[in-house]
Amino acid sequence: RAVVRLASSYRRRAARNRFLRAKVAAIIAQSARRGVVAARRVEELRKARAATRLVAVHRGRVAARRYAALRAGAVRIQARSRRDAAVAAYVVALADAKEQAKLENRLAAMEAKLKEAQTAKAQQPAEESAEVVGALQQLRGDNAKLRDENSKLRKENESLKRKVSELEKSQALRADMLAARRAADDAPPPPTARPRASPAKARPAKPVSTEEKPAKQSRFAALVGSLGFGSSGPAPAPSSPP
Repeated sequence: RAVVRLASSYRRRAARNRFLRAKVAAIIAQSARRGVVAARRVEELRKARAATRLVAVHRGRVAARRYAALRAGAVRIQARSRRDAAVAAYVVALADAKEQAKLENRLAAMEAKLKEAQTAKAQQPAEESAEVVGALQQLRGDNAKLRDENSKLRKENESLKRKVSELEKSQALRADMLAARRAADDAPPPPTARPRASPAKARPAKPVSTEEKPAKQSRFAALVGSLGFGSSGPAPAPSSPP
């Protein structure tokens, strides 16, 4: 019985030692396997992160190029609209200046002719001279009215310019906001953007035409006929506008 106990005790110890050695070996093998799997997983994650960075950089470059193209187009459209508005304003100002210069030249010619007539015809009745003076005063009043109308047209032109500039600023702000939203989006690139409509061009104001004032022209013709200057020769050429 003692021998059996000793043999069973020895076999138990030997079996426990084998189990412990097998357990340690299994733990080592499992840890090695887990290390290999973790290393592969880390490598895959690194590759995925690098690919994500590359894709993000590529999308950023594409979005930047698209934004630059949109901005260049907007700048061209704004420059074209500003140029058209400036040309229209210049045409209106030039027509006003020419009309003003013509009126001033005619008034100067009439005053010069009046002085010559007064020196040549010193014995004319006082009534005719008073009529001439009244006609000249009427012409001066008409000239003052035309100057007031010219100033009003200039004020309207300045208000139109301010409205056009405000409209261009709002269009540029909308274009910048749209480009920023598209650049911040991480989704695949959207389809080709529709071309933006050009801002509304300011309609140039029509220059004041001398044909719209038949009453003033008739008074002027009557005054010239009453003074007898119709056959004295052609009127002096109007001076060039400033």
